[in-house]
Amino acid sequence: MINHPTARRARPNGWTVFTTEGVWRTLLMMAVFTWFLYENFTRVIGPAQDTEYSSWVHTLAAMYVISYAMMTISLLYLMVTPPGTVPKDWEPQEADIEPLAEDLQLRFCHACNCFQPPRAYHCKECDACILRREQHCSWFGCCIGFCNTKRFLLFLWNAACFLGFSHLFAGGWVWLHPILSNICYTSYGFPFDCYVLIPVGVLSFIIWVAFAILLGYQFTNITQNVTNPEQKKYAEMTKKAWEMQKQGQKNTTIVWPYYLGQMRNTAEVMGHISTWGLPFPAPPPIADGFRFPVSRAWCRLNRGVSELGARLVKQDMAPSVEEDPCAKCGTDIERAAPRTHVPPEVGADKSA
Repeated sequence: MINHPTARRARPNGWTVFTTEGVWRTLLMMAVFTWFLYENFTRVIGPAQDTEYSSWVHTLAAMYVISYAMMTISLLYLMVTPPGTVPKDWEPQEADIEPLAEDLQLRFCHACNCFQPPRAYHCKECDACILRREQHCSWFGCCIGFCNTKRFLLFLWNAACFLGFSHLFAGGWVWLHPILSNICYTSYGFPFDCYVLIPVGVLSFIIWVAFAILLGYQFTNITQNVTNPEQKKYAEMTKKAWEMQKQGQKNTTIVWPYYLGQMRNTAEVMGHISTWGLPFPAPPPIADGFRFPVSRAWCRLNRGVSELGARLVKQDMAPSVEEDPCAKCGTDIERAAPRTHVPPEVGADKSA
Protein backbone atom coordinates (compact mmCIF):
# COMPACT_ATOMS: atom_id res chain seq x y z
CA MET A 1 0.00 0.00 0.00
CA ILE A 2 1.37 3.38 -1.02
CA ASN A 3 1.08 5.82 1.86
CA HIS A 4 0.79 8.95 -0.24
CA PRO A 5 0.19 11.91 2.11
CA THR A 6 -2.65 13.37 0.05
CA ALA A 7 -4.55 10.20 -0.87
CA ARG A 8 -7.94 9.84 0.81
CA ARG A 9 -8.60 6.35 2.15
CA ALA A 10 -12.23 6.14 3.13
CA ARG A 11 -13.50 2.88 4.61
CA PRO A 12 -17.28 2.64 4.29
CA ASN A 13 -17.59 0.06 7.07
CA GLY A 14 -14.97 1.53 9.39
CA TRP A 15 -12.49 -1.35 9.21
CA THR A 16 -12.94 -2.69 5.67
CA VAL A 17 -13.32 -1.24 2.19
CA PHE A 18 -15.83 -3.96 1.30
CA THR A 19 -19.53 -3.22 1.45
CA THR A 20 -21.72 -5.15 3.89
CA GLU A 21 -22.98 -7.35 1.06
CA GLY A 22 -19.39 -7.84 -0.07
CA VAL A 23 -18.34 -9.00 3.38
CA TRP A 24 -21.14 -11.60 3.47
CA ARG A 25 -20.29 -12.83 -0.03
CA THR A 26 -16.64 -13.08 1.01
CA LEU A 27 -17.55 -15.13 4.09
CA LEU A 28 -19.67 -17.45 1.94
CA MET A 29 -16.82 -17.89 -0.53
CA MET A 30 -14.29 -18.67 2.21
CA ALA A 31 -16.74 -21.12 3.79
CA VAL A 32 -16.95 -23.03 0.51
CA PHE A 33 -13.16 -23.02 0.13
CA THR A 34 -12.72 -24.25 3.70
CA TRP A 35 -15.19 -27.05 2.97
CA PHE A 36 -13.03 -28.06 -0.01
CA LEU A 37 -9.99 -28.19 2.26
CA TYR A 38 -11.76 -30.22 4.94
CA GLU A 39 -13.21 -32.82 2.56
CA ASN A 40 -9.94 -33.36 0.74
CA PHE A 41 -8.01 -33.81 3.98
CA THR A 42 -10.50 -36.17 5.60
CA ARG A 43 -11.36 -38.28 2.53
CA VAL A 44 -8.22 -38.23 0.37
CA ILE A 45 -5.10 -36.95 2.11
CA GLY A 46 -5.75 -38.62 5.46
CA PRO A 47 -6.37 -42.16 4.15
CA ALA A 48 -3.37 -41.85 1.81
CA GLN A 49 -0.87 -41.41 4.67
CA ASP A 50 -0.20 -45.15 4.99
CA THR A 51 0.23 -45.92 1.29
CA GLU A 52 3.17 -46.00 -1.07
CA TYR A 53 2.13 -42.58 -2.37
CA SER A 54 2.50 -40.89 1.02
CA SER A 55 5.61 -38.86 0.07
CA TRP A 56 3.86 -37.31 -2.93
CA VAL A 57 0.72 -36.70 -0.91
CA HIS A 58 2.71 -34.97 1.87
CA THR A 59 4.36 -32.60 -0.62
CA LEU A 60 1.12 -31.74 -2.38
CA ALA A 61 -0.72 -31.36 0.93
CA ALA A 62 1.90 -28.89 2.18
CA MET A 63 1.53 -26.81 -1.00
CA TYR A 64 -2.25 -27.07 -0.61
CA VAL A 65 -2.17 -25.63 2.90
CA ILE A 66 0.32 -22.90 1.94
CA SER A 67 -1.89 -21.76 -0.94
CA TYR A 68 -4.89 -21.62 1.40
CA ALA A 69 -2.95 -19.59 3.97
CA MET A 70 -1.57 -17.15 1.38
CA MET A 71 -5.02 -16.76 -0.15
CA THR A 72 -6.50 -15.90 3.25
CA ILE A 73 -3.72 -13.42 4.07
CA SER A 74 -4.05 -11.71 0.68
CA LEU A 75 -7.81 -11.45 1.14
CA LEU A 76 -7.45 -9.91 4.59
CA TYR A 77 -5.00 -7.32 3.27
CA LEU A 78 -7.35 -6.63 0.36
CA MET A 79 -10.23 -6.04 2.77
CA VAL A 80 -8.39 -3.28 4.65
CA THR A 81 -6.56 -1.64 1.71
CA PRO A 82 -8.49 1.16 -0.01
CA PRO A 83 -7.90 1.65 -3.75
CA GLY A 84 -6.65 5.22 -3.30
CA THR A 85 -8.84 8.19 -4.17
CA VAL A 86 -8.04 11.63 -5.54
CA PRO A 87 -8.14 14.32 -2.81
CA LYS A 88 -10.38 17.25 -3.63
CA ASP A 89 -7.61 19.71 -2.81
CA TRP A 90 -5.14 18.13 -5.25
CA GLU A 91 -3.63 20.82 -7.48
CA PRO A 92 -2.39 19.62 -10.88
CA GLN A 93 0.51 21.01 -12.87
CA GLU A 94 1.26 21.07 -16.57
CA ALA A 95 3.11 17.76 -16.38
CA ASP A 96 -0.07 16.09 -15.06
CA ILE A 97 -1.80 16.25 -18.45
CA GLU A 98 -3.12 12.88 -19.57
CA PRO A 99 -0.92 11.65 -22.47
CA LEU A 100 -3.99 10.07 -24.07
CA ALA A 101 -5.93 13.35 -24.03
CA GLU A 102 -6.30 14.61 -27.59
CA ASP A 103 -7.05 18.20 -26.52
CA LEU A 104 -4.10 18.30 -24.10
CA GLN A 105 -6.27 19.65 -21.31
CA LEU A 106 -6.47 18.70 -17.66
CA ARG A 107 -9.46 16.56 -16.82
CA PHE A 108 -11.95 17.81 -14.27
CA CYS A 109 -14.56 15.64 -12.52
CA HIS A 110 -17.78 17.56 -11.88
CA ALA A 111 -19.16 14.79 -9.67
CA CYS A 112 -16.25 15.07 -7.20
CA ASN A 113 -15.50 18.73 -8.02
CA CYS A 114 -11.78 18.03 -8.36
CA PHE A 115 -9.06 17.61 -10.97
CA GLN A 116 -8.23 14.11 -12.15
CA PRO A 117 -4.61 12.95 -12.41
CA PRO A 118 -3.58 10.82 -15.39
CA ARG A 119 -5.23 7.36 -15.36
CA ALA A 120 -7.68 8.32 -12.61
CA TYR A 121 -11.38 7.78 -13.35
CA HIS A 122 -14.62 8.37 -11.53
CA CYS A 123 -16.48 5.37 -10.12
CA LYS A 124 -20.25 5.85 -9.86
CA GLU A 125 -20.65 3.01 -7.36
CA CYS A 126 -17.98 4.36 -4.99
CA ASP A 127 -18.80 8.01 -5.82
CA ALA A 128 -15.10 8.88 -5.94
CA CYS A 129 -12.26 9.34 -8.42
CA ILE A 130 -9.97 6.32 -8.12
CA LEU A 131 -6.23 6.50 -8.76
CA ARG A 132 -5.23 4.25 -11.67
CA ARG A 133 -8.68 2.69 -11.63
CA GLU A 134 -8.82 -0.89 -12.87
CA GLN A 135 -12.43 -1.85 -12.23
CA HIS A 136 -15.20 -1.94 -9.66
CA CYS A 137 -15.40 -5.45 -8.20
CA SER A 138 -19.10 -6.18 -7.71
CA TRP A 139 -18.38 -9.29 -5.63
CA PHE A 140 -16.45 -7.39 -2.95
CA GLY A 141 -18.27 -4.11 -3.48
CA CYS A 142 -15.10 -2.01 -3.83
CA CYS A 143 -12.92 -0.52 -6.52
CA ILE A 144 -9.60 -1.99 -7.59
CA GLY A 145 -7.17 0.88 -7.97
CA PHE A 146 -3.57 1.92 -7.55
CA CYS A 147 -3.17 0.96 -3.88
CA ASN A 148 -4.86 -2.46 -3.84
CA THR A 149 -4.28 -3.91 -7.32
CA LYS A 150 -1.34 -5.98 -6.07
CA ARG A 151 -3.39 -7.52 -3.23
CA PHE A 152 -6.21 -8.29 -5.67
CA LEU A 153 -3.84 -10.06 -8.06
CA LEU A 154 -2.20 -12.04 -5.27
CA PHE A 155 -5.60 -13.13 -4.02
CA LEU A 156 -6.58 -14.31 -7.52
CA TRP A 157 -3.28 -16.15 -7.94
CA ASN A 158 -3.36 -17.92 -4.58
CA ALA A 159 -7.06 -18.73 -4.94
CA ALA A 160 -6.42 -20.22 -8.39
CA CYS A 161 -3.59 -22.35 -6.95
CA PHE A 162 -5.80 -23.48 -4.07
CA LEU A 163 -8.68 -24.40 -6.36
CA GLY A 164 -6.29 -26.25 -8.65
CA PHE A 165 -5.09 -28.39 -5.73
CA SER A 166 -8.70 -28.92 -4.61
CA HIS A 167 -9.61 -30.27 -8.02
CA LEU A 168 -6.40 -32.32 -8.17
CA PHE A 169 -7.22 -34.14 -4.95
CA ALA A 170 -10.98 -34.51 -5.34
CA GLY A 171 -11.10 -34.96 -9.10
CA GLY A 172 -8.00 -37.11 -9.19
CA TRP A 173 -9.45 -39.40 -6.53
CA VAL A 174 -12.63 -39.89 -8.55
CA TRP A 175 -10.90 -40.49 -11.87
CA LEU A 176 -8.09 -42.67 -10.51
CA HIS A 177 -10.02 -44.73 -7.99
CA PRO A 178 -9.61 -47.98 -9.99
CA ILE A 179 -5.82 -47.57 -9.82
CA LEU A 180 -5.67 -46.24 -6.27
CA SER A 181 -8.11 -48.75 -4.86
CA ASN A 182 -5.99 -49.15 -1.75
CA ILE A 183 -6.71 -45.51 -0.99
CA CYS A 184 -10.35 -45.53 -2.03
CA TYR A 185 -11.47 -48.31 0.24
CA THR A 186 -9.63 -47.31 3.39
CA SER A 187 -11.55 -45.76 6.26
CA TYR A 188 -14.50 -44.80 4.05
CA GLY A 189 -16.70 -46.66 1.62
CA PHE A 190 -16.49 -45.75 -2.06
CA PRO A 191 -20.13 -44.70 -2.65
CA PHE A 192 -20.30 -42.08 0.11
CA ASP A 193 -16.87 -40.66 -0.63
CA CYS A 194 -17.71 -40.46 -4.31
CA TYR A 195 -20.95 -38.60 -3.66
CA VAL A 196 -19.03 -35.99 -1.65
CA LEU A 197 -15.85 -35.66 -3.72
CA ILE A 198 -17.53 -35.44 -7.13
CA PRO A 199 -19.31 -32.16 -6.20
CA VAL A 200 -16.07 -30.87 -4.67
CA GLY A 201 -14.11 -31.71 -7.81
CA VAL A 202 -16.68 -30.28 -10.23
CA LEU A 203 -17.38 -27.12 -8.23
CA SER A 204 -13.69 -26.40 -7.60
CA PHE A 205 -12.98 -26.80 -11.33
CA ILE A 206 -15.77 -24.40 -12.34
CA ILE A 207 -14.60 -21.75 -9.87
CA TRP A 208 -10.98 -22.31 -10.92
CA VAL A 209 -11.88 -21.60 -14.57
CA ALA A 210 -13.53 -18.30 -13.56
CA PHE A 211 -10.56 -17.27 -11.42
CA ALA A 212 -8.05 -18.31 -14.11
CA ILE A 213 -9.82 -16.25 -16.79
CA LEU A 214 -9.97 -13.17 -14.56
CA LEU A 215 -6.34 -13.64 -13.47
CA GLY A 216 -5.16 -14.01 -17.05
CA TYR A 217 -7.05 -10.89 -18.11
CA GLN A 218 -5.66 -8.81 -15.23
CA PHE A 219 -2.13 -10.10 -15.73
CA THR A 220 -2.28 -9.27 -19.44
CA ASN A 221 -3.39 -5.73 -18.62
CA ILE A 222 -0.53 -5.28 -16.17
CA THR A 223 2.18 -6.58 -18.51
CA GLN A 224 0.86 -4.23 -21.23
CA ASN A 225 0.31 -1.41 -18.69
CA VAL A 226 -3.30 -0.92 -19.73
CA THR A 227 -6.23 -0.44 -17.36
CA ASN A 228 -9.86 -1.38 -18.00
CA PRO A 229 -10.98 2.23 -18.71
CA GLU A 230 -8.11 2.51 -21.22
CA GLN A 231 -9.04 -0.67 -23.09
CA LYS A 232 -11.24 1.22 -25.56
CA LYS A 233 -8.42 3.57 -26.52
CA TYR A 234 -5.95 0.68 -26.72
CA ALA A 235 -8.36 -1.28 -28.94
CA GLU A 236 -8.76 1.73 -31.25
CA MET A 237 -4.99 2.02 -31.61
CA THR A 238 -4.71 -1.71 -32.29
CA LYS A 239 -7.44 -1.59 -34.92
CA LYS A 240 -5.87 1.42 -36.61
CA ALA A 241 -2.45 -0.27 -36.69
CA TRP A 242 -4.02 -3.43 -38.13
CA GLU A 243 -5.78 -1.46 -40.88
CA MET A 244 -2.56 0.36 -41.75
CA GLN A 245 -0.73 -2.97 -41.91
CA LYS A 246 -3.36 -4.40 -44.28
CA GLN A 247 -2.81 -1.40 -46.56
CA GLY A 248 0.87 -2.24 -46.76
CA GLN A 249 2.13 0.66 -44.68
CA LYS A 250 5.29 0.30 -42.63
CA ASN A 251 5.97 1.27 -39.00
CA THR A 252 2.53 0.17 -37.82
CA THR A 253 3.72 -0.96 -34.38
CA ILE A 254 1.51 0.21 -31.52
CA VAL A 255 3.28 2.68 -29.25
CA TRP A 256 1.39 2.83 -25.97
CA PRO A 257 2.46 5.85 -23.88
CA TYR A 258 2.70 3.84 -20.64
CA TYR A 259 4.42 0.76 -22.07
CA LEU A 260 7.84 0.51 -20.41
CA GLY A 261 8.58 -3.15 -21.05
CA GLN A 262 6.88 -6.09 -19.36
CA MET A 263 9.19 -6.16 -16.34
CA ARG A 264 8.83 -2.44 -15.63
CA ASN A 265 5.10 -2.54 -16.30
CA THR A 266 4.75 -5.29 -13.71
CA ALA A 267 7.03 -3.49 -11.26
CA GLU A 268 4.81 -0.41 -11.55
CA VAL A 269 2.04 -2.40 -9.83
CA MET A 270 3.82 -5.15 -7.90
CA GLY A 271 6.91 -3.28 -6.70
CA HIS A 272 10.38 -4.80 -6.65
CA ILE A 273 10.62 -8.30 -8.10
CA SER A 274 11.74 -9.69 -4.73
CA THR A 275 8.37 -8.71 -3.20
CA TRP A 276 5.97 -9.75 -5.96
CA GLY A 277 4.63 -12.70 -3.99
CA LEU A 278 4.28 -10.86 -0.67
CA PRO A 279 0.90 -9.29 0.19
CA PHE A 280 2.19 -7.30 3.17
CA PRO A 281 3.74 -3.82 2.85
CA ALA A 282 6.66 -3.68 0.45
CA PRO A 283 8.82 -0.97 -1.17
CA PRO A 284 6.69 1.35 -3.31
CA PRO A 285 6.38 0.70 -7.05
CA ILE A 286 7.70 3.01 -9.75
CA ALA A 287 4.81 5.48 -9.80
CA ASP A 288 3.03 7.26 -6.94
CA GLY A 289 -0.53 7.02 -8.26
CA PHE A 290 -0.62 10.63 -9.44
CA ARG A 291 2.13 10.62 -12.08
CA PHE A 292 3.39 7.75 -14.20
CA PRO A 293 6.52 7.25 -16.31
CA VAL A 294 5.92 7.75 -20.03
CA SER A 295 7.65 5.78 -22.78
CA ARG A 296 10.37 7.70 -24.60
CA ALA A 297 9.33 5.92 -27.81
CA TRP A 298 5.85 7.42 -27.53
CA CYS A 299 7.27 10.87 -26.83
CA ARG A 300 9.52 10.71 -29.88
CA LEU A 301 6.68 9.46 -32.06
CA ASN A 302 4.46 12.34 -30.97
CA ARG A 303 7.02 15.12 -30.84
CA GLY A 304 5.79 16.53 -34.16
CA VAL A 305 2.05 16.26 -33.52
CA SER A 306 1.78 16.43 -29.76
CA GLU A 307 2.87 19.41 -27.71
CA LEU A 308 3.12 17.16 -24.67
CA GLY A 309 5.31 14.63 -26.48
CA ALA A 310 7.67 17.33 -27.69
CA ARG A 311 7.96 18.83 -24.22
CA LEU A 312 8.71 15.47 -22.57
CA VAL A 313 11.39 14.66 -25.14
CA LYS A 314 12.98 18.06 -24.63
CA GLN A 315 13.21 17.52 -20.86
CA ASP A 316 15.31 14.32 -21.31
CA MET A 317 14.85 13.20 -17.70
CA ALA A 318 15.37 9.42 -18.03
CA PRO A 319 16.63 8.00 -14.71
CA SER A 320 19.93 6.24 -14.39
CA VAL A 321 20.44 2.79 -12.86
CA GLU A 322 21.66 4.36 -9.63
CA GLU A 323 18.58 6.59 -9.38
CA ASP A 324 16.07 3.86 -10.19
CA PRO A 325 16.82 0.19 -9.35
CA CYS A 326 14.09 -0.90 -11.77
CA ALA A 327 16.01 0.72 -14.63
CA LYS A 328 18.23 -2.39 -14.68
CA CYS A 329 15.54 -3.98 -16.82
CA GLY A 330 17.02 -1.97 -19.68
CA THR A 331 13.81 -0.17 -20.75
CA ASP A 332 14.22 3.35 -22.09
CA ILE A 333 11.63 5.58 -20.39
CA GLU A 334 10.93 9.24 -20.02
CA ARG A 335 10.01 10.93 -16.77
CA ALA A 336 7.37 13.64 -16.76
CA ALA A 337 8.65 17.20 -16.34
CA PRO A 338 8.91 18.73 -12.86
CA ARG A 339 5.86 20.58 -11.55
CA THR A 340 7.07 24.09 -12.32
CA HIS A 341 4.64 25.18 -15.02
CA VAL A 342 1.38 27.12 -15.03
CA PRO A 343 -1.64 24.81 -15.54
CA PRO A 344 -3.31 25.20 -18.94
CA GLU A 345 -7.01 25.71 -19.49
CA VAL A 346 -9.15 23.23 -17.58
CA GLY A 347 -11.05 20.75 -19.71
CA ALA A 348 -14.24 19.09 -18.57
CA ASP A 349 -14.21 15.36 -18.04
CA LYS A 350 -17.07 14.01 -20.10
CA SER A 351 -17.03 10.65 -18.35
CA ALA A 352 -17.73 12.12 -14.90
